[in-house]
Amino acid sequence: MSSLCVSVAITALLVSSVPLAVYAQEVPERRPVQPLFGAPDPRGESEGGLSVTGSLFGSYDDNILLSSQGSTTRPPTLPGFGLGGTLRGAAVGYDSSVFFKLPTEQPTFEAAVTSTGRYFPEFQEYVAGRQMAEASSSVSAEPWRDTTLRLTGSGRYSLNAPPFATAASLSETDVDLPFAGDGIPLRRTNDLRGAAELEREWGGDKTITVLGGIHSSQIDGGSRHEIYELGGRFGARVARYGAFRAGYVRQDVDRGLGHYVVHHLNIGGDYAKPLSASRRAFIAFSGGSAAVESRDSFRMSAIGDVDFWYEFKQSWIGSVRYHRGITFIDEVVDPLMSDAVSGELAGLLSPRLDFNASATFSRGVVGFEDRGSYQMYGTRSQLRYALSRVMALYGEYLLFHYQFPPTILITGGLPPSTSRQAVKVGLTVSSKLLDLGPRN
Repeated sequence: MSSLCVSVAITALLVSSVPLAVYAQEVPERRPVQPLFGAPDPRGESEGGLSVTGSLFGSYDDNILLSSQGSTTRPPTLPGFGLGGTLRGAAVGYDSSVFFKLPTEQPTFEAAVTSTGRYFPEFQEYVAGRQMAEASSSVSAEPWRDTTLRLTGSGRYSLNAPPFATAASLSETDVDLPFAGDGIPLRRTNDLRGAAELEREWGGDKTITVLGGIHSSQIDGGSRHEIYELGGRFGARVARYGAFRAGYVRQDVDRGLGHYVVHHLNIGGDYAKPLSASRRAFIAFSGGSAAVESRDSFRMSAIGDVDFWYEFKQSWIGSVRYHRGITFIDEVVDPLMSDAVSGELAGLLSPRLDFNASATFSRGVVGFEDRGSYQMYGTRSQLRYALSRVMALYGEYLLFHYQFPPTILITGGLPPSTSRQAVKVGLTVSSKLLDLGPRN
């Protein structure tokens, strides 16, 4: 995907079990970076409606086969390819998406369908990449005075889902490895999420919230991985630009082959103060502990988050985040105790030329016993030149790497490590097919 909003919005390093509600904070609304391409119609255009985006591109990848040194896999259509080798190749392809959004504040509803595919002339091979449909909705009401009930839900279904896609903090189509070696097929996945919050205002500057949620995912018809959570949080405004937060959440995690109970205790705050009329900075921090129980095993770990966001020169946004916590990913049964750093930078080099980049690095240990450390990192950068408000040229660079100890079981027959670099240049077109009018 070449859209700026994709790279700016995707910041999670792993499919995390950490309850985001614990770290909820009042982040000042970002003034959006507004390149010419994709900007609202100056004649007036609402957020609601039906829009479509399509791209044609050429790409070169230095590893289009999911394998590593010593791997015994080979592309099924290339029997002469050497075992354990690296398969490089150029391709032409397409990305497309259709997006729908209701113009109402209550309820909200969004849905999208995306598709990608590539043709490799050297191998005379067409490979269908990720095909995905997803939807989300939310609604809120005030059942009593000073009390708000919020309900949210989302679902996603994917064909040809690449491994560790969300773990790379990059567009999921970008980490698609087109050739899957013998025994490592690209997979069908589905993901369902739901959450409820009941928030009560107290004294005008304090809030008490009770929350619950469920997350259920499945890969290729296997057993479902489910996470249930229940807890609460307290928030108070302690200064004009500062706030205090505290929360506790208990999670019940069913991984099929393993069952875990996770206790999250969190205390923190945030501070946001404009530095000038054109510069705004925001910092949020939290710390606490997470205890993981599984049968006769128990592990207590310190957890924490630090977020820094900075807006400057009216069109530039930069952010850095550090996260330490307990996480789960679908490819590994055991929990991961991880330290992660991520960053983003986006802005305008000229009215027609915009730049955005993101980078992530994660390192940690797997399970209750120290069986070696894992690491995962990735980076993505893009330059985009607007030919008009609906058409642009773009170029991208991608780097992705993961490495797990050989003693760790990775589902689906995936190798313990792999690396990939890719470049892509293309033309993208975006248009709103149906405008549903202004928001209510």
